[in-house]
Amino acid sequence: MITNINRVKKTVAKDAYDIYVKELTKLGWSVMPAHVVVKNKLYAKTFDAARLYKDKDSGASNFMAKLMNAGAKLAEYGEILPEGMKSGSEMHVMRKEDAEALGKLAKGLGVDAVLIVQLDYCYRPRNPTIARVSGTGHAHLNCSSSVRAVDKNGVAVVTMPELDQCNDQAKTKAESEKAILMLGGQISIMNAEQVTVITEMFRDSTRKSAANAVAQLQKAMQQP
Repeated sequence: MITNINRVKKTVAKDAYDIYVKELTKLGWSVMPAHVVVKNKLYAKTFDAARLYKDKDSGASNFMAKLMNAGAKLAEYGEILPEGMKSGSEMHVMRKEDAEALGKLAKGLGVDAVLIVQLDYCYRPRNPTIARVSGTGHAHLNCSSSVRAVDKNGVAVVTMPELDQCNDQAKTKAESEKAILMLGGQISIMNAEQVTVITEMFRDSTRKSAANAVAQLQKAMQQP
């Protein structure tokens, strides 16, 4: 568990957004600024409708139960979103109604496609054996990424797998170079130095994971 994570959530979200925008431009893609997107009424309507569909279809309680039993993950703190942006966790690009809704949104925004970027963060002890015994040691932060996209015709054009929580097999997984002290299975953000360290861990793992995802996209785009 990471305590006082609210001290860094806003910075983490902004950094992740900026990092991904920079990486996606390497594909020759232009990303519409977030402040323009969030002002579009269709944007909020599209993602709010998806959340309502999810709640009605399978029950929000099951989803929250999974989050609260996530173990050594960051999921129990809820989603970390850039300011003003909506969650895309209930949007599944291979589901017909979602793809159609995202296609309409792309047309409404005047863009070629709408992208959903999913990031999953999980901390891992440097020495798992010691950590299992005492819960004490230094922990790195892992980040995995997934990019999915639907074009303005409602066709899913990028379909990277949705991420399971703390999946060590994710092809985009990357680990922060720095580690932070973990005591009794908990990481506490108590002072400015720790804020700096954990923020850099998020930034570093995100940057590496985003680069891995974009490399996969580049490879796919080069295939006939």
